[in-house]
Amino acid sequence: MQLIRCVMLDDTVQNISIPEPEDILVISKKTLPGNIKYIDVLPDYFTADTGDDGFMLIPSVEGSHLSGLTFFRSRENCEEIYPDSSMPLYACRRAGNTTLAIVTGMKFDYSLVCGVRDGKYYLYPRFRLDGAEAYEDIEIRFLRFSGSVRYPELARAYRKFQLENGNCRTLREKAAERPVLKEYAQTIECRIRLAWKPAPSTVDDQIIGVNEPEVHAELTLRDVDDIISEFHRQGIDKVNFCLVGWNVSGHDGRFPDLFPVEPKCGTLEELKALVAHARSMEYLITAHTNLIEGYSIAGRFDHNYVLKKPDGSDHRGGNWSGGKSYLLCPEMAYKHYLDKDIEDLKQIGFRGEHYFDVFSIYQPFSCSHPEHPLNRKEVAEWRCRIMQKAQEAIGCIGSEGSWDFAAGVIDYVLYSAFFLKERIVFKMCDEYVPFWNFVYHGITLYNCCAPTVNANIKNDRMLKVINYAWGGRPLNYVNSRFIVGKNPWGNEDLRYFPVEQFRENVAVIRKDYDFYCGIRDLQYEFIEDYEVLPNGALKTVYSNGAVMLSNPTEEELETQGHKLPPFSNIVIR
Repeated sequence: MQLIRCVMLDDTVQNISIPEPEDILVISKKTLPGNIKYIDVLPDYFTADTGDDGFMLIPSVEGSHLSGLTFFRSRENCEEIYPDSSMPLYACRRAGNTTLAIVTGMKFDYSLVCGVRDGKYYLYPRFRLDGAEAYEDIEIRFLRFSGSVRYPELARAYRKFQLENGNCRTLREKAAERPVLKEYAQTIECRIRLAWKPAPSTVDDQIIGVNEPEVHAELTLRDVDDIISEFHRQGIDKVNFCLVGWNVSGHDGRFPDLFPVEPKCGTLEELKALVAHARSMEYLITAHTNLIEGYSIAGRFDHNYVLKKPDGSDHRGGNWSGGKSYLLCPEMAYKHYLDKDIEDLKQIGFRGEHYFDVFSIYQPFSCSHPEHPLNRKEVAEWRCRIMQKAQEAIGCIGSEGSWDFAAGVIDYVLYSAFFLKERIVFKMCDEYVPFWNFVYHGITLYNCCAPTVNANIKNDRMLKVINYAWGGRPLNYVNSRFIVGKNPWGNEDLRYFPVEQFRENVAVIRKDYDFYCGIRDLQYEFIEDYEVLPNGALKTVYSNGAVMLSNPTEEELETQGHKLPPFSNIVIR
């Protein structure tokens, strides 16, 4: 039997026992009593004893989307709750058997509870209702394995599930149908930030001419033209350039407003000329925009289009250049902003990977606005509609994070996980692993994390090695550093001034580009296996039989008959 624990709003508990499911557990929304705070689903095959051989898999730790493994070692009583699962799954291997659970109903509305008490480990989902009715049945599918399954095998199983159920398609299939994506898959990424205001801002709600902070324009459009020309002069021939902060008041300055072009950077005609010049050199060139966060300073801002919390208050996001942001309802953004933006961007001539900031790094928040209410699933669907429409117009679509509700539409993920390791030490997580990468490589292009931005010019040579070992694609970012205080991208930056230093950095990028050209065909392949070898080398196995051996250390390593210089990657075919 399987125990279902319903905790009511008054904290009373109702326990329900149901037969243990073979492959799928369904809790009909029609059978649930009202006034439920949360529901715990407690199968005993997601438990283990201290000392057991095996692990539990947490798909998203700290909301940064890096996965965690919990081993059944001796530790004090402890419990942690992980509220955001960017992939709706969890797993447990113990006693020679492994179960991978995939949440397919109410998948945006649960937390994972992982703990140990008196030597007994447990892992289960907690579906959060907070007194509301479930909008669909709770549904969990179980995939079972025998033997000592490793986490890359579970990644392969989830990838197969996603593909077979039509939730996404391979990069090879998509590129065969979409010429711009085929071209994009050959490129490296270069983002160029032109202008911004201080971030975080000291002014939550800014007013033009009253309290708006001054815009800092680091680059003009003519400078950007020179940057692109320098890449071309040095023979880096396949690049997607994405312009950030070209819009009025710079990056995050007045979204959802885009126009006019920030006057300190140039004019609309200069922007069109820049785009035309880049395309004449056969580059892809696109724009960074935002339809998920808006600022009250914007002329197009409308409080009626803001997500509402259940108590009726505005749902507000982070504090950036434009002040404290408001989260926009994606249905309203689709209906009131998107068409105009797409038409304007097409008129400029953008072609390549259009970038919507934040779309795939924020979990879907529900909207309780009485005129346009949406549950979390519907919010995710509207976000995907926005991305799909822009993709059809510009060619490709990218965003910031790796929530896999977007897997069916997104072409590029800026960060598969935000950090290489977590900022917070989690007592229930013993090892952090790139599980998402092994699911979605060969489906979506990506850079691994914020620290691997500009990895090819940073002093920490390990970063570039890890990005390649985990299947990442090079990401260069001119003016990545803009936040006041500590920057998650690091303080080593790619800057245009002084120009001579920039040219030297482009020469380094060119050398790295030559290496990447020799392996970029692997973007079309799945990662089938990955392991850290006893000597510290990394082994990545691709579906076409290619093997990448990586050395993230400062010592030469010998692996499988190959000598690996310090901080190097080699591919054996």
